[in-house]
Amino acid sequence: SVPQNVLTPAQQLTQSLIKKGRQAMLADRLLTPAEDNANLYFQAALGRDPGNFEATQGIAQIVEIYTDWAWQKAQARQYRQAEKYLDSARSVNTQDPLIVEMNSRIQDLKLKRQQQAEQAKQNRAKAQQNAGNASSSESQTEPSAAQQDGVFTLPKDLFTLSEEEIVVKIQPIINAVAATQ
Repeated sequence: SVPQNVLTPAQQLTQSLIKKGRQAMLADRLLTPAEDNANLYFQAALGRDPGNFEATQGIAQIVEIYTDWAWQKAQARQYRQAEKYLDSARSVNTQDPLIVEMNSRIQDLKLKRQQQAEQAKQNRAKAQQNAGNASSSESQTEPSAAQQDGVFTLPKDLFTLSEEEIVVKIQPIINAVAATQ
């Protein structure tokens, strides 16, 4: 019988594959080059030892890296690149629920941003309409919140707002300046 702390040649090969997989992951060689990447080594280790915990964890880490990169790209409005990263994650493990969750988060983010952009567009149209109505009437009973005696003030939280919200806040000022020259 073999002592407990001595690995068989098959176990040594599996451990060597896992070690190479970790090294490739640390060097960001997740899927490329084809003959020397983390996914290849972890998949080979799993092929030799199905259910190997370290190999399974390595594959899960690769998926996590790609889904994190996808989220970063989506937040930067680089949706095509985000989708490419999700495709890479799928090529590693199509069954990983993290991919489905991240895809859903990205789609929600896109929808939210589209709705914000549409709302900002409607607000700009409304502001322009209001500015047109204000300049066509002879007297304004109240100055706008942003203007008093020709002095314009910006909200204190202006630079914490999204681009669309900033436009909504300063558009009445732009319109008033344009109307009064």
